[in-house]
Amino acid sequence: MRREAVLVLLVAGVARAEVGYPADFGAVPPLGPERTYAPPRVVRAKLACGAELWVAPDHTLPIASVRVVMPGAGSAADPPGKGGLADYASALLFEGGAGELGGRPLAERLEGLGSQLASWSEVDAAFIEVSMLSAHRKETLALLGSVVTAPRFDAADARRLHEDRRTAILLRRDEPGAVAHLVLRAALFGADSAYGHPTLGSLASLAAFGGDDARGFYRAHWAPDRMVVVAAGDVDPDELRAALDAAIGAWKPKGVAPLWPKPRAAPAGASRLLLVDRPDAEQANVLVGAIGLSRSDARAAALEVAVSLLGGTFGSRLTHRLREELGLTYGVNAVAGFERATGIVAIETAVFTPRAAEGLGEVLRLVGDLAKTPVPAAELAAVEANLVRGLPQAFTTNEAVVDAFADLAAAGLAPDWFDGYAAKVQAVGAADVTKAARAFLDPARLVVVVIGPLGKIGADLAKLGLGRAAELDADGAPVKR
Repeated sequence: MRREAVLVLLVAGVARAEVGYPADFGAVPPLGPERTYAPPRVVRAKLACGAELWVAPDHTLPIASVRVVMPGAGSAADPPGKGGLADYASALLFEGGAGELGGRPLAERLEGLGSQLASWSEVDAAFIEVSMLSAHRKETLALLGSVVTAPRFDAADARRLHEDRRTAILLRRDEPGAVAHLVLRAALFGADSAYGHPTLGSLASLAAFGGDDARGFYRAHWAPDRMVVVAAGDVDPDELRAALDAAIGAWKPKGVAPLWPKPRAAPAGASRLLLVDRPDAEQANVLVGAIGLSRSDARAAALEVAVSLLGGTFGSRLTHRLREELGLTYGVNAVAGFERATGIVAIETAVFTPRAAEGLGEVLRLVGDLAKTPVPAAELAAVEANLVRGLPQAFTTNEAVVDAFADLAAAGLAPDWFDGYAAKVQAVGAADVTKAARAFLDPARLVVVVIGPLGKIGADLAKLGLGRAAELDADGAPVKR
């Protein structure tokens, strides 16, 4: 056995010598040329009902995903006092049955086909998505068509889903991250505004609507002339268009879908420090945010680079300082969220409770430094390369492809937007980052939300100079002491 092993090593050594391998395997080989990435190509068409069709064919596997995007049917269109209605109505499109099938028979029929369907809403749009086997696409698309054009809104399903929503709102109180984002959006846009209220709604708003309201919302906000259908996978564009025309081609709106309200900034309050008490929390959740901009804004690339530099990767400035150097947190996440009319910049972390104020102070300091000191060229190049090289990850599966292009449809952008993404990011200079930081990350205008044991950290937070703090409960309502 030993003799055979020695013989293998000798043969391997000869082979290396013959092909010219270097003897020093510790040397790092030089990098090759930077590879370019081409996003999936989209074939565009028009359906008989007036909706747009975007198709990214990929015949690698016999599966496909199709998502219906309805801009203007998201939570931004919730009527005053009825926050959560859009999301409730969207969920009922599927769960409340469609055509001749109730909710349960519809789910069973889809399951029998090996298909999965879901319906939901976000801020700017509502969605219905189906994942299916290619062999069953005609039957599945017919069921999708009935969900889009003939939802039943069955009373029993409406009551069940209404109770589920109530339970979800109650459970939200125990999720500090969800509470923090609820508080931040309300502070930035106004608690009752189009962009400021939670998509799920509140207990008070939930009590103001039911199944009939969901039906009315659907009739008012779902219209084929604003709809975009995005598909990816094993589908032929012409065959898919024909199948969708058979399923929804005769659909005509029964009402006029109004444009969603333009979001507004909330009036300046007396406090930028908003606190929610969690007496027994081992960590304090910290969320720092500001109003950003829409993806269509020319400054979007610079803002995305600036935010990624702060906390977009494991090696970013905030993570390196708070985790590696100070040991205060497991990580920091900074995101520039882009919505149709505006957006939110958010920096989020959970800090070891006794040092919560120290961690927040470091976040504010590093954010402020970005607006004062130009970014070194090497650091800027690394951040931009990470964003550009990360683009292929957005298209790894059919569902991911559909998700990426559906986001564009909801934002009112064309499907070729990704083609210019790399160039826009690489064109951002150090001066652009500084300008974006000054415009959107000014520490004097940031809103800070801290959720933790106020009895232990309140005094230290007060020393940060953020002004008078306002205490809220887990629903975002002021606490009266």
